[in-house]
This record gives sequence, structure tokens and C-alpha cells, in this order.
Amino acid sequence: MSLSELEPGTYVDTIARVTLIKSREKTDELGQRPYIFGIAEDSTFKVPFVCYKPYQMFFKNGVFMFENAYVRELNDHCLIMTLTEHSRIHYMLEELAEEYFWQPKIDNIRRPLGFRKVTLEDIVSKINGGSGLVKRCDECGRIIYLVIYSSCRNCSGSWHWTVRVNCRLSDETGSIDAIFPAVL
Repeated sequence: MSLSELEPGTYVDTIARVTLIKSREKTDELGQRPYIFGIAEDSTFKVPFVCYKPYQMFFKNGVFMFENAYVRELNDHCLIMTLTEHSRIHYMLEELAEEYFWQPKIDNIRRPLGFRKVTLEDIVSKINGGSGLVKRCDECGRIIYLVIYSSCRNCSGSWHWTVRVNCRLSDETGSIDAIFPAVL
């Protein structure tokens, strides 16, 4: 199954290239335990994964078969694969990593990508209202739209001026709404 076909609430088998790998520790009801966080991609999409089997060996640009990985949908409708004690991971030595590079186009972005970085070389076909100099809440990061408000209605935090571009991004396959915050 390709990564673009993942459905939340299912166990899947898929082959993907690991593009990012980090090990961490977290404390929860079970105490402190190590886990591995990474991002996997194939030619169709990019998805983060978390593995609670600390003895697993992953490495960047390696191609792996993920067996029995559980797919969850997060609050922002992004997906994440969770590798549990029932999952298996196999390194695919014969597979070429180049075959698993995702070259994103607008028509194959089917769900939000969340924090994952995506580079699109497209045309800004329209600049929407809400672009330019805006007030942003220091606490929650939301935009304070009305000039008459001196603080955020949600958290009553202070604010600062920032710049953003709210636009329509188009390529030969379709178009998508995008917001580009100021880069500091």
C-alpha cells in the first residue's frame, strides 16, 4: 500500500524511505521509556512515524518495509504511523532509495501535512485579504483581525506586528490555499 492510500484506524503494510530519524524519551502512565520518531516517504506522500521498539535500527535514506503499522489521524487531520509491539520492520537492502523520493505536486496532496516541510515550485495566482502587516498574539499565535482589539479574545495575551502572505498557489495539476508567515 502506498502512503497516499493510508486510512486512519487501520493496520497497514507499506514500503517507504526513512528521511528523518530521532530517538527520544518520554514519560507517561507506564513511566519513562525510549521511542524513535521519524518521517517516511514514498513516491506518493510523506508521513511521520513513531516506534516504541527502541532496539529497532533505522537510518536516513534507508528503505524499510513496515508491517502491521497502525495509522492514526491527529486533531489537524494529519496522519501518523505507530509501530507497536505487534509491528515488524525490515530493511530492504535491494530497494533503491531514489525510487522512494516524493516529488510533491498540488493534486497529490490529499491531507494536511502539519509540521512537515514541503517544497513546491509553483505560481502565486492570487493574493487574498488578510495579507500584509497583521497583529499576532504572543501567547497562542492567532491573528487579531480587528484593529480595535488590543489583545487576543481567546487568551488575553499581548501581541506583536508580523507580516504574512495569504494566497492561492497553483501549478499544472491544481491549486491550493497557502499562508506564508514571516521568516525571521
